[in-house]
Amino acid sequence: MNSVSDRDLVRAWGPWLAWIVVFALISAVLPRDASFDVAHYHLHNGWSALNGRLEQDLSPAEMHSFLNPVFNVAVWWLIELLPGPAVNAILGALQATAVPVLYSLARKLLRLCDVRDASQVALFCAFVGFLCVPMLATMASLRNDMYGAIAFCGALLLLIDEERQTVSLTRLFAAALIVGLAAGVKLTNVVYIPGLAVFVLAAWPGLRPRAAAVAIAASGGLAGIVLGGGWWMAKLYTEFGNPVFPMLNDLFGAPLGPAEGVSRDVRYLPDGVLEALVRPVMGAFDLALINEDTGRDLRLAAFYLGAVAILGISLAQMRSRVTVPRQVIALALACLAFTVVWVLQFSIMRYATGAFLLGPLMLVLAWKIGPFETSLSVSARPFLYGMALLMIATLGPESVRRAPWERPSEPYLTIELPAGFEAAEAGIIMAGPFPTAFTATAFDDAAWIGHGAAQPWSAPFLKNYRPLISERIDSESTELFAVICVQDTGVENEQHRSRGVTDKNTAGQTLARLAGEYPVEADESTCLPLKTSFDTDTTRWVMCPLTRSSSAGPA
Repeated sequence: MNSVSDRDLVRAWGPWLAWIVVFALISAVLPRDASFDVAHYHLHNGWSALNGRLEQDLSPAEMHSFLNPVFNVAVWWLIELLPGPAVNAILGALQATAVPVLYSLARKLLRLCDVRDASQVALFCAFVGFLCVPMLATMASLRNDMYGAIAFCGALLLLIDEERQTVSLTRLFAAALIVGLAAGVKLTNVVYIPGLAVFVLAAWPGLRPRAAAVAIAASGGLAGIVLGGGWWMAKLYTEFGNPVFPMLNDLFGAPLGPAEGVSRDVRYLPDGVLEALVRPVMGAFDLALINEDTGRDLRLAAFYLGAVAILGISLAQMRSRVTVPRQVIALALACLAFTVVWVLQFSIMRYATGAFLLGPLMLVLAWKIGPFETSLSVSARPFLYGMALLMIATLGPESVRRAPWERPSEPYLTIELPAGFEAAEAGIIMAGPFPTAFTATAFDDAAWIGHGAAQPWSAPFLKNYRPLISERIDSESTELFAVICVQDTGVENEQHRSRGVTDKNTAGQTLARLAGEYPVEADESTCLPLKTSFDTDTTRWVMCPLTRSSSAGPA
């Protein structure tokens, strides 16, 4: 290092690089994520896209087979190239970037509010926000909801100016491009777009500047969506006549899509207006309201209540000379807009990861701009410590199914087919009930791969599509096999059962269900085990030869 600027650069970025490396190493030694979504579609979709299987197969991962695979393709490329722990390390490094992004955003906002020791308080908010249930559940994970949240926070970082001025239109375009790109890659990230739109409307004063800002933001967002998902939307439209098949089929009328207005997963939506208003608070105390698993994380309530408090304080201070910075008000409005759309469209925890990350910051901002610190004679430090202790002590983390590594050089995914089974040019049915689509990666020479009995929440999307599987079975003379998940122990949680995880499951039970769906039959005694890296003491996968039968129940 030969200059002061070099030393300053190391001082500024060195700790963050160290944090990212440490978190990556921790992620590398964590067991691989073998949770429902990873086994169901994350692995399958990357492999399928790289091997051009969309037109050849019949939705092995049910409705999730049609999701944009761009992120999954990148992950599958890493899986083919590197040992599994190295894949975990790279994904962990990407996830760790959330902390410096949160820190930089928090420091800017706290300086806007003239907070002393803004850097220390920002660091505090960044780490307390990062240690939330959605982020802990996706450590060393192939799932990608956290990246949309990081993109949203990064976009807000670009839009905040410490001099209380609106940023350049170039930065605005870049911020919108980032959020649009996140939405294009994963459609559920659309919940962040209303937040960005409301921020722009609130932060830019004057009709003409606001109109220009809206036009630039819309252009950047649209460009991001096209860049991240346009190619896949075009592919789905060419294949099915619906660019987001099978969702939103009321708009597109694709013949193979649902006709009953099914557009999204509605299992967690509130029942009425009152329930919608309190969902972010109630959901924070009982994550089962917004998630497949139980748990608790007060950061979601802090995000919502902090935004409401900021707006309330702003209104109360309108008569005084003390005013809340416009960009802070815009942030609070953006957070509420995001919350409204998220609650009404999904109410699913992982789609609101950004809210959990920003929760501590929103609460601290509300505290700092309000009269509490002065009137209650309570300094910021006890408040910060108390907030952190409360959020960490009450944390109820989500359980994640993981499979341990046997050695550092082990591939992320290994599947060994039974000896004597020849699947080349065969038809393979992923029969469940726990996800089996990840095993499709071992059948790259199969004639086609389909799914068995659809999960309850997936079946309505595929009502008009599933008969194609019966037609394929009837019209061809290829050999047929079923891949089945055998579970030796049961679960008591009703929400697990609703996701297809049964109390117990044998190959015979699944074969009986399959015979009611398609014109096939089989003898359980002919099933042989697949050896996979996702096997545990109580869960394993088997492969069963099928024969065609004369009749079956409706597909």
